[in-house]
Amino acid sequence: MLDWCCDYVWILGLVLSAIAAAIGDLYLVWGRRQLLGRVRLALSAGPRGRADGRLVARDIEVAEIRVGEGNLRISVDLNFPTRIRIEPAWRMTSLIPGLVRWEVVLTGSAAFDSDLFVVAESARDALARLNHRARAGILALVPLDRWKISDGRLSYASTGTTELEVTAEIERISLWANEIAAGDESTYEMLFDNACNDPEPGVRATNLRFLREAIRDDIGLPLLARSAQKATQDALPHVRLVGGVVLGPRGVPTLEALAFDADAPTEVRLEALATLPSKRHPELVRKLELELGRGDPAVASMVVQLIERIGHRPSASAVRTAFGRLSDETKLGLIGVLNLRDPELETFLLEILSLETDESVLSRVVDALFVVGGAASARALAEARRSRSLPEVIYKRAREAEQVIRARVSLAGQLSLARMAGSTGGLSPTSQEGGLSRPEDAVGSASGTDAFGD
Repeated sequence: MLDWCCDYVWILGLVLSAIAAAIGDLYLVWGRRQLLGRVRLALSAGPRGRADGRLVARDIEVAEIRVGEGNLRISVDLNFPTRIRIEPAWRMTSLIPGLVRWEVVLTGSAAFDSDLFVVAESARDALARLNHRARAGILALVPLDRWKISDGRLSYASTGTTELEVTAEIERISLWANEIAAGDESTYEMLFDNACNDPEPGVRATNLRFLREAIRDDIGLPLLARSAQKATQDALPHVRLVGGVVLGPRGVPTLEALAFDADAPTEVRLEALATLPSKRHPELVRKLELELGRGDPAVASMVVQLIERIGHRPSASAVRTAFGRLSDETKLGLIGVLNLRDPELETFLLEILSLETDESVLSRVVDALFVVGGAASARALAEARRSRSLPEVIYKRAREAEQVIRARVSLAGQLSLARMAGSTGGLSPTSQEGGLSRPEDAVGSASGTDAFGD
């Protein structure tokens, strides 16, 4: 009997617990819906205030969400493309499935790109809308953790349990949303504005890259032509750069002026040099050689690349003074574009051979001497092998170069003697007539110690 009573009490307890839980859930749902109704009523009463002359609330929606995810979901229109997703970087793995065809968007802002993960079907469209105000507003959301941007809207899961708490969150979210929300300009107008006016150089450069790609495809130019022309007259170099890029061929004079302006920021000069067309003309050549003479390591590499693009071959005298101040990578590129017919080139290469320590540069010098070296080069290479601790690869290459140069000088001596014999009639190709039956005898001192100093 006692056992039966215990079982009955236990079953009754379970039933009462289930009923209590159901009543609790019903009360929670009822309370949540009452809260939802009160908040919606408050929102329908009108704008909740202004911030910097703008409405605080812009197309706010408040919806009920599941238990465990918060009480209400606040959703604010951002005028963003629907095919863009932004969430905290630590949550990036939840975005990857199903988005493999989307592009990862990097704005060029170190703080933003490290804290946020952005994917979009069009990185260009997303970047255009992520100006400095939008980035600041999104970064302010990061500590909240219960938000995302997708389908053109900012969604936030509120944990408020009273109308006062929820409306306070709405105020805060809508203020940030006003900073994040995009205007009604076209994508290219937004890119242009970002490239000109964003406070972060990395962001300006990223927007300019997308603009350059659009101009290369002949997209958006008519829309921006007037703004670009005005930008070329701006006092700020980076704004003039944007104007020159957007104007295409008409912007080349602006780009050339920036590229060779020693007072312009280095990043602006590099962008201008990279954008200049591969069209050679005397004034451009003169400016490039003057720039090489200055030896500014920051821009010399790009100058060498432009020299190579336009097919110019600078003389040794144009680069000799500044060569020692250049980076090893720039030296390699410069040796490769020097004028092989320059009579001073061999002397210049031998100067580098005697002073340079970088293995790659030494190897490039030896390769060049293969082509232009004479007797002096053969002697210098022999001396370098004897007196310097050269890496094995360069040692072997120097020995090969020395042998090739000796053979070339010897052959030149033979040809010279043969021409002399033909013109004077004083030398005979046979031993009986002129003693030149063997090639090595014909070159005489040209192949011996007198010619090479061995």
